Amino acid sequence: MKAEGVVPGVADLILLIPNANHNCLCIEMKTAKGRQSEYQKEWEKDTLKHGNDYAVVRSFEEFKQLIYEYMTDQR
Repeated sequence: MKAEGVVPGVADLILLIPNANHNCLCIEMKTAKGRQSEYQKEWEKDTLKHGNDYAVVRSFEEFKQLIYEYMTDQR
């Protein structure tokens, strides 16, 4: 995948819309038992350091709630 331009650790989804509190929202999709790699943890740390938001999501319901909260400035 490296040949295709995939960078290790980058979030699965990035919502490039700022809200009142953050510049963008990075979303990492995981299964119920899935865990972040060390690359993903580093990406999360850098993301937060630069004024962005980051979330690990484990279900579609959680995803919908996250987007709602982010877009209504509740996050």
